[in-house]
Amino acid sequence: MNNALEYVKMMVESGLEKPAAEQIVKVIHNVMTSNFATKHDLEKMELKASAEFDKLRSEMNERFVKVESEIQSIRSEIKSSFENLELKMTVKLGLMLVTSIGVMTTLNKLL
Repeated sequence: MNNALEYVKMMVESGLEKPAAEQIVKVIHNVMTSNFATKHDLEKMELKASAEFDKLRSEMNERFVKVESEIQSIRSEIKSSFENLELKMTVKLGLMLVTSIGVMTTLNKLL
């Protein structure tokens, strides 16, 4: 309401009666103060939003750390499974080789 007197004066000079001009300025001031955000309101909202974003960023980082840990655990399990599978396949291949040599030796003696 810094310029309220100037606005009243301008309205009076343009032909409006002073009480009416004052009332118009009051109504406009009331509308502006009740419906418009002040710089302070915006700064408060900015601080609150910034704090919420910081909290969200922290939560996301925690989740990323957990996910990375889970991925590493799964990789270790997969590696262990492949190593176990490799060992089983080596043993089976060895058994097949020994069996085939035995079969060939037996066939060779019979024929």
